Amino acid sequence: MSKKIAFEGIEILIPESDESAKSLFNFTEEVINLLENELDNTDQNFHLNISVEYFSERKPKISIVLNNSLNQKTRRKICEVLGDASGILSGNSRGTASINLFYS
Repeated sequence: MSKKIAFEGIEILIPESDESAKSLFNFTEEVINLLENELDNTDQNFHLNISVEYFSERKPKISIVLNNSLNQKTRRKICEVLGDASGILSGNSRGTASINLFYS
């Protein structure tokens, strides 16, 4: 039985050259890949909302909201993944994003 991260579908129409959008999609893809690699059957099901504010001159500010019943081991894994992936957004244009992920 494998577990998968589900990302709520979005559609954005932007030029392919938009570096902010590229970095956001790269960040989202990296978070999903890292979570799928790090989490296992011992981790609980969860709903994760990631709010990101990124800046051209400093590291992004990431806020996360998890369901309250999540165990500390799973929380720690998620926070490590977000820390590892946050460098993708560093040094890009200013912007904000909200990403919803489900793990079951």
